[in-house]
Amino acid sequence: MRLESVGKVLAERILDLDAGAEPREIRVLIGAPRHLPGSSDFFCPYQVLGLGDDTVRYSGGVDGAQAIYLAMEAVGTFLSATPEARAGRLSWYGERTLGFPVRDQRPHLRLVASS
Repeated sequence: MRLESVGKVLAERILDLDAGAEPREIRVLIGAPRHLPGSSDFFCPYQVLGLGDDTVRYSGGVDGAQAIYLAMEAVGTFLSATPEARAGRLSWYGERTLGFPVRDQRPHLRLVASS
């Protein structure tokens, strides 16, 4: 499913990008969750504006609350992987933590009992 916009904006966050002499604002838009067409599940659209890729993306969940949470997590994971965030050039109220949850990317370790 391709989306042209997030639709009704549920939440917006403005981040600061240290771009040298001209700091820029990065806007994060989270749309209101909606029913996934042909399903009882929901999806929540989101968009990051100002980092070059303004694609509208979405996360799905079994209900609106899960769709919102997974969209927030997807935004956090997306932002943390950008060259701007990795270089420490993105901030929110002066903090490098951008206020979004980030999905754990580490492989899960399995404990093996020794004999």
